[in-house]
Amino acid sequence: MKTRITLAFALFLTAATAFGQAPNFKITFDANLAGAACQPLGANKIYAHSGAGTSGETAIFEVVVGNWAMDDGVGQMTNTGTDTWEIEFNLYDYYGLVDGTDVIYGIGIVFRNEDGTLEGKDDNCADIAIRGIETGPISVQNLDGTPFAGVTAAFLTTGIDDAPIGVSNISISPNPAVDAAVFTFNTVANSNYDLIITNAMGQQVATQRVLGEQAIIERAGLPAGLYFATLVDEKGARTTQRFLFN
Repeated sequence: MKTRITLAFALFLTAATAFGQAPNFKITFDANLAGAACQPLGANKIYAHSGAGTSGETAIFEVVVGNWAMDDGVGQMTNTGTDTWEIEFNLYDYYGLVDGTDVIYGIGIVFRNEDGTLEGKDDNCADIAIRGIETGPISVQNLDGTPFAGVTAAFLTTGIDDAPIGVSNISISPNPAVDAAVFTFNTVANSNYDLIITNAMGQQVATQRVLGEQAIIERAGLPAGLYFATLVDEKGARTTQRFLFN
């Protein structure tokens, strides 16, 4: 049986995906510990405006995710207490990079409220740097290289790379695709699956319960670019395939 998935523009971020799909990098921000002149205290929403550095160990803010002063959900954080916030995402998917090919050495990050009138920065009100992502150990620093206490960052490992049991021979074709792509797999497990489609910014654009071992992913007006199809079982185990719409 084929399942037909029609894609529409971004609906919500991957933090709300079905079956508890787990991103693999977590950033927390305590606005109370930001620089004294740049604490976004009392904000209704906080966004992480960030950029990965790929050219060398000191690089940050080269591949940027976020639209300044836009309340559009891109980089929106979750409130975990009084002026404390967190965001979780798949590190390489979020920045539209390829794990195993691209290298993320560091991340530059600034926090803001929904319209950009409040900012959260380092002790000197400059950009915050997360270092050592590939080389280790991970550290959070003021832009001048001294430690910054207002942010923590770490990889999450529980359940991240556990593929659904009994699933094999996963493929997407054609790839690249123009109007539609076919996601196929074999399974011997008696399980329900969701197929979750995200774009290169980490935004979920579609999700569908898969009936059988094949799903048609229809483009339906989405822009050309990189997308990710993630098959998730009832226990949250997942496997992801990258594909392109030209």
